[in-house]
Amino acid sequence: MRKFILTVFAALAATSGCFAADEFQAAIERLGRLEGPPRLSAELKARIVASLPAEGEVTALTANQREKLDAVTPVLKAHGREGDYLVKVVRSRQARLAIYARSVVLITDTALRLLSARQIQALVSHEIGHDYVWEEFEEARKRRDFARMRELELVCDGVAIQTLHRMGEPVSALIDGLRLMTNSDLANGIEVDDRSHPSIVERARFARRVMPR
Repeated sequence: MRKFILTVFAALAATSGCFAADEFQAAIERLGRLEGPPRLSAELKARIVASLPAEGEVTALTANQREKLDAVTPVLKAHGREGDYLVKVVRSRQARLAIYARSVVLITDTALRLLSARQIQALVSHEIGHDYVWEEFEEARKRRDFARMRELELVCDGVAIQTLHRMGEPVSALIDGLRLMTNSDLANGIEVDDRSHPSIVERARFARRVMPR
């Protein structure tokens, strides 16, 4: 997967000289330097899973919801990380996906109901992207460096776009899924501090720049 991403973004940089003054340049350059994240030991993953509270976990899923979760498997295979991430559904009014401690992908039941299987693939791919830049993002978060956090969010979007392209899935699923979740939160009166994330408009612009041709 890393070789694939490097090849694509090396070609992109070579053919797009205008990126020198582009606001997305830092994210594009960081994509070209991605290295595979280290694997956690089985013992550490077991401790992480054991630390998760049982309260709030959703285990009674419909056939349709299970089918959507099954769509995550090709994403893990695309990264060569089958078995590395545990996927859990948790109860929340907020539509959200997140990665916890580099080993657990959390999907809220609201997001699971709202998103299509392809959109879930796109957003899980984005969360796996966070594993590639984990230390950098944590350092930026501790410093409250929102500009750096937004840049790394775009890097994760780039990982998702390239993952979907490699799988033969529509890369538009990423932005479509983000819009659905944002609109759902607004409709439910949920206010999210978005200083650490680019706007949907900015993310759509970035996606068009890095979309494989």
